[in-house]
Amino acid sequence: AVFIAPPVEEYVFRGGIFSALASRVSPLWAGVITTLLFVAVHAPEKIHYPAGFIDVGLVGAAAAWMRVRFASIKPGVLLHVLYNAGLMLAAGLAH
Repeated sequence: AVFIAPPVEEYVFRGGIFSALASRVSPLWAGVITTLLFVAVHAPEKIHYPAGFIDVGLVGAAAAWMRVRFASIKPGVLLHVLYNAGLMLAAGLAH
């Protein structure tokens, strides 16, 4: 969840889907659409904790912004890894 999912998800969302959309719509709209898709994919794990949609949306939006700003998915991958690691750490401390 920490080291495999983030690069795969960033490659899919901010790599493939974002790139395909950005060739048809503005980067802003590509970012909005990929962020909404990112949130939708994570909905099953957040359904019992609606506030979780906010943090997933913020991570998705930040990764989309980084994709535009740096023309790379690498900063978003790093953000996503750190976010997931923080969740795992917090879950471990809570038990």
